[in-house]
Amino acid sequence: MSRHHSPSRLGKGLQARSLTGNALAGSATGRALVTELRAAYANGSPTVGLSGGRVVVLIQNGGLTGRPMAEQITEARRIAMMTRAHLALGPWYARRLVDRAVTMVFEDRTLEDGCDVLRYVEYTVLAPTYT
Repeated sequence: MSRHHSPSRLGKGLQARSLTGNALAGSATGRALVTELRAAYANGSPTVGLSGGRVVVLIQNGGLTGRPMAEQITEARRIAMMTRAHLALGPWYARRLVDRAVTMVFEDRTLEDGCDVLRYVEYTVLAPTYT
């Protein structure tokens, strides 16, 4: 491992990167959601998957960690609603995930003053929000 991160950061990064190997990531529902997220976050690299019984949406290098917290929370809720809408239209195994928690992970990596900086923010929307 060439990166020098704290154990908690390393653990979260590995968890987030393991999302691509699950059934949701490879399903038509997961691919449709990723396509919509790519359109919304042109600079980011979205990944969708399951981790610990939760739907996890990872957006890397989307520039979301630099925004004020209120904007991050608004984006997290918007992504959760978008995710649940896609799950509701999917097959039975996707529809059963609609009422589960949705975790959004915003991860931005930059190089500042010769240091590799990883900014990591995680929001979990526990209950479906219908607005």
